Amino acid sequence: DALPIMTGGTFPLPSPGRVAALPDGSAVIASAQSFPPGIFPAGSPFFRMFAHVAESGDLLGSWGTCGSGAEEFGSVHALAASGDRVIVADREWNHRLLVMDASGDVLGAIATPPDRFVDPVSAVRTSDGGILIADRALDRCVLLDASGDAVSEWRVWGALAGMARIEGIFPGLGDSVLVAGGWEVLRVTASGDVLARIALPRTVAPPTWGGLLETESGDLWASERMPGPIRVFAPDGSPLHTIAAVGAARGFFGPLCPGDGGVWAQCRVSGDRGGTAAVLLDPATRTVLRTVPFEAVRNMGDEASPFARTDFGFLRASRGTLHAFGFDGRRLWSLGGAQGEGYAIAAILPQSGDVTLVERNPSHPAPLRVETWSLREVFLGSASVVVDNEPPVVRLNAPDL
Repeated sequence: DALPIMTGGTFPLPSPGRVAALPDGSAVIASAQSFPPGIFPAGSPFFRMFAHVAESGDLLGSWGTCGSGAEEFGSVHALAASGDRVIVADREWNHRLLVMDASGDVLGAIATPPDRFVDPVSAVRTSDGGILIADRALDRCVLLDASGDAVSEWRVWGALAGMARIEGIFPGLGDSVLVAGGWEVLRVTASGDVLARIALPRTVAPPTWGGLLETESGDLWASERMPGPIRVFAPDGSPLHTIAAVGAARGFFGPLCPGDGGVWAQCRVSGDRGGTAAVLLDPATRTVLRTVPFEAVRNMGDEASPFARTDFGFLRASRGTLHAFGFDGRRLWSLGGAQGEGYAIAAILPQSGDVTLVERNPSHPAPLRVETWSLREVFLGSASVVVDNEPPVVRLNAPDL
């Protein structure tokens, strides 16, 4: 039998979606829409995530707002009844199951724990030696200690304008962290407190946030995930310049790194995806000061892969392998997991002669593997691990050793 329900007016569901039938003939109906926190004020009579409807179609009650709190919801993907209890699959942003009664009281939850990740896209090192990881699929940041253990987490969903998802986190001036997504950059603390919002103009498509670097003057350099121009924005988000590739270069891409009085970027120098170079850009003139073509290495064509400048040259990841190049572009060594192991490098964090690798498992949700390698011992061929929260199987390929 159909329930005679008329939505709109005083009925608080903008778009009825999943339905769970209860033993007494009533039903709990979930909204098919979701909104970020703040769209509807708390207590608004015009939007609820759930409605309890009698067999006659009369509204018995409604509850639920959007968010990531204990009694808030992101997007209801599935709804089922077990006796007089309702099980909710809160998929988007929250990735959890909640159990509630017909009045909306949450009785329990099974959530993705902080030490499990689905799509870790970038990481930054905090001032106290911790590591902050951004998970794009879960729209959250997780703070790890120096040993790789989860300490805390905070949600990004609803913080970025226009329901934009987090595309990456990057070091900011001082101890701040830059969170990028859509047309906005948030300046936050490592614990997630928002210090400032930087809105970019919506006259053009937003960056894909392959990289973001804040110069000492506060300007923001944004690169793409695929070869393209670098866009430079003022501290308030207004556009300043566009740096297009010239000559043999086919476009800049991926992470941006400070060093040598300028900004290091990667660019494609031929039609072949393997033809890659590091280029040093002058922040004042926005011209290329130096080009370092990398020695060709098999399977090194991933544009958005992690990239870093070090004291001896450059580090570049390709899936689960880390390649080291000198300042002349010659390959020094490659370090990676055993064939078929499945891990891929999500972030490279060099510091004081060591390099920390954040590695992801393609099966998800899954824990990350955090390794800190002594680069000196890698050069010597011993390749020992200083810190490792999950022992790897390692192969070292160094042409000159």
